[in-house]
Amino acid sequence: MEFLYYLLWLIIAVAASFALVALGLMFLSARRTFDNANALLSEMEPVIKELQLTLSSLNIELQRVEGVFEKVDLISRKMNSAVETIENILKTPVQRLSGLTLGLRKAFEILTKGK
Repeated sequence: MEFLYYLLWLIIAVAASFALVALGLMFLSARRTFDNANALLSEMEPVIKELQLTLSSLNIELQRVEGVFEKVDLISRKMNSAVETIENILKTPVQRLSGLTLGLRKAFEILTKGK
């Protein structure tokens, strides 16, 4: 019976040794994976910095374009206001002139029919 007891301990020790070796191999594999990830991140750092500079430049250009559109909008509103002012200035005299012309035409028709 004592022999079985030692045999059981031997089996447990061998199993534990295999588990520790497997755990060590797993940690070694994880370390290689992390080293590869760090290398990849190191290679990507310049690309990310360049992308950041590109996006900053794009943002500056978009702000300039926005400024241009704001100026165009302001000019458009001022032109609209000027056209409305000119329209209001000319509308009343043209309406009066049109009314006067219509009145003169009717008067002329009445005078010419009467003869």
